[in-house]
Formats: sequence, C-alpha cells, structure tokens
Amino acid sequence: MKLFMMIALSDSIMFWLIWIEMDICTLELNKILTYSLFFSLDDEYLLKVTRFMAFLVNLSLVFCYILSLNLNICVCIDLILMIKNPWSKQKSRMKPYFRFSMLVAVAAVTMETLL
Repeated sequence: MKLFMMIALSDSIMFWLIWIEMDICTLELNKILTYSLFFSLDDEYLLKVTRFMAFLVNLSLVFCYILSLNLNICVCIDLILMIKNPWSKQKSRMKPYFRFSMLVAVAAVTMETLL
C-alpha cells in the first residue's frame, strides 16, 4: 500500500510541475522572483531567472518521472515475487524498493545536469 501511495505522490507532483511550467510566464513568477532576488527588473536578470526556473522545473520533472517509473517497476517485481512464492511469509521490501528508486532518480538528475 505504501508503494502505491509513493507512486501517487510522485505522479501528482509531476502533474503539478507540468502545470507550473506552463504558467510561469502567465503568472509572471519570473518577474516576482527577479525583483525579490535582484531588486530590479532588468532584461538580463529576467532572462537568467526565467532560464533558472525552467531548469529547476525540468530537473524536478525528470526526478519525479524516473522515481514513478522505478516504483512501478518495483510493484511489478513484487508481484512476480508473490506469484513465485504465494504461501511464503511476506517480508517488508518497501525500504529497498524506495532506496533503489531514489538512487536511480538522483543518478538520472545528476546525469541530466551534467549533459
């Protein structure tokens, strides 16, 4: 059950980030952040902040997408293990699944920043 909750949380954050990515310029969040950081609305600073916000949203999307994908793979692995041994006592595999998924997601984000 926890695995499904983590998948739902990752997917909902991903869809929220997609909405934010479309509305950054519509809501003028880049102007608000530029003025609050640099106390100016110069075009140079505005462009830098807009690119930085798009970069952060993109990294967050990659992280949530890869995390959701890996958690879904873990659900499939768990189902295969349950089918192989239906009568054996089930041990908690949530921690290794979550650690593996987080590790792969962080590795994907790191590779994304390096490219």
